[in-house]
Amino acid sequence: MASLVEELVNVLVEENTIYGKLLDFGEQKKQIVIAADIGALEKLTALEQEASDALLVKSNKQASLLNDIATVLGKTQEQVTVTKLIGYLD
Repeated sequence: MASLVEELVNVLVEENTIYGKLLDFGEQKKQIVIAADIGALEKLTALEQEASDALLVKSNKQASLLNDIATVLGKTQEQVTVTKLIGYLD
């Protein structure tokens, strides 16, 4: 199970990184809209879409890992969330 938890932690770190990028994109978008730079807005929108797609993949991986961990612990999917998992690991 340790490898599942380690993989989950890695996925969560990657998700956090992607969320950080999306926040940066939001700030950039604000400036681009103010400048009315349509070309830059199109490029940034494409980058946002790529980040969103990557986030969806990571989210699905997170759900899959939590399901696997729930199986190992003999719990249901509803009983194992990231927050609850922390309590189980204590």
